[in-house]
Amino acid sequence: MTKPELQRKISNILKHGNINKPENSGTKQGLEKALEILKSNQKDLSGLDKLDTTQARAIAKFAVDFNNLTQSGKFFIKLGEIIKRGNK
Repeated sequence: MTKPELQRKISNILKHGNINKPENSGTKQGLEKALEILKSNQKDLSGLDKLDTTQARAIAKFAVDFNNLTQSGKFFIKLGEIIKRGNK
């Protein structure tokens, strides 16, 4: 998966109505940070400590890993499927 493809997938997840449910607030924050990380090509963990939840930090770290070529982006595809199902 290319970086532009991954950015589009994350943007699509953020457009889904289920992302705004209270139980998805950490996911949403992590995905927003992930987009920021991908756009800036950030390769370190700086700023992740400012995120509110461990979940948000973990999601954002996958974007750092992607930038460092240690992740393929499959995590974000699976996460999108879960959000679209409504966490069932």
